[in-house]
Amino acid sequence: MDSNAVAAGAAPGATADRAAPASLFALILFTQLPSAVTLTITAPLLAAMASDLVEPGSSPYLIKLVTGIVAPALIIGYLVAGWLADRFDRRPLIVAFGTVFLLSAMAPAFLDSVGAIVVSRFFAGGCGGALMTIGMAMVGRYYGDEKR
Repeated sequence: MDSNAVAAGAAPGATADRAAPASLFALILFTQLPSAVTLTITAPLLAAMASDLVEPGSSPYLIKLVTGIVAPALIIGYLVAGWLADRFDRRPLIVAFGTVFLLSAMAPAFLDSVGAIVVSRFFAGGCGGALMTIGMAMVGRYYGDEKR
């Protein structure tokens, strides 16, 4: 390992001048994009969802909850993932949260109930927040505290 990297507090095997590899870019893209997509993808669809999914006796506010539930879920995902990332290997966590995110983000296409869509969006938001937290922790480990 480069002596400059040791002085900079970089991860083992890192060099101080090394450019980020393509795999690091892919990690950042895969872990940061889901939370942004989860927050914004349903906003243009709310009007169509309201006309197609309103159930007898249901509140119109339930449709708005489809978008609103994501923010609290992101916060919960941040907190849970921070705790898990400190205790377990981060790569399996990324695979697990990424898989649950993909399944829960695709689930509303197959669901007929607004309540089920809200639950699915909650899981997508939580997993998106977890991916963001774990991804940033991995990037921070790669670069060390000095370059973060």
